[in-house]
Amino acid sequence: MIPNAERARKSRYSRTISYIDKERYVTLRVEMFDQYEKEVKRMLASRVELINDVWMARSLTMMNLVTNRLSNMAILEINTGIDVDDEFLTQRTLTDVAFRETELEKLRAQID
Repeated sequence: MIPNAERARKSRYSRTISYIDKERYVTLRVEMFDQYEKEVKRMLASRVELINDVWMARSLTMMNLVTNRLSNMAILEINTGIDVDDEFLTQRTLTDVAFRETELEKLRAQID
């Protein structure tokens, strides 16, 4: 993926290469390059499992190749079939804490 001119001004990556499993439609690896075409970050996905008829990676590891640091996210619980209202997916949710908490309570109620 190469960003268009407008997006390139805002992005720290000149291009991104994604490796996708064609049978399961899961991203297994992503390589991110800086403006000098040097790979600066890499994401690896593992523990791919079929959950409610959707293939998902349960572990994601992000490697910063510049600072030699890595972060791992293990997904312990996955909930599917949750009804997310369009109002939740707005700028207001990011900026209004009270609104966000009210909307999150609605989502949490679907899980319990």
